[in-house]
Amino acid sequence: MSEDIHRGQTADAKVLALHHVSINVSDIDRALRFYVDVLGLTQRTDRPDNLGVEGAWLDVGDRQIHLIEHPDIPPALGQHFALLVDKLDLTVSALRSQGLTVSDPVQIGRGRQSFLSDPDGNVVELHQAPRTTSDPSRQSPRRAPSPPQYPVPAGQRHLPGLFPARGGFC
Repeated sequence: MSEDIHRGQTADAKVLALHHVSINVSDIDRALRFYVDVLGLTQRTDRPDNLGVEGAWLDVGDRQIHLIEHPDIPPALGQHFALLVDKLDLTVSALRSQGLTVSDPVQIGRGRQSFLSDPDGNVVELHQAPRTTSDPSRQSPRRAPSPPQYPVPAGQRHLPGLFPARGGFC
């Protein structure tokens, strides 16, 4: 292999963006109720039927999540994916009002995040990007700089196992 391939680049080929993430779920219908009915993602209709495994493809903006039905769900060892949300506090409140357990929002760097688990224990991060200064209505209040904290909220059933050496979330 050439030196360029070892660095992840060649003169003619490069990674452009993330296209999709696949996760295992034990029950497609239950997972669809969570991801479509609760989180508001859109099920795609172009998934071929002959893939050899039950599943579903979901749109998340211009990216996708592929659900793959399999009885064995990997344990939560820190793996997760993040969904970008506009109003984290409102999203957390809405999900909690539906009876879901969602961690309290925490500041991480310039962004904010919360976590919840799908019905199979797959961890989903809800991420609010930093507000831009070009739009005053989207500005975050100024805070004194501090190192990021990774707290484990009390009473969270699915999340304490994430990155136990760090004591919290990523």
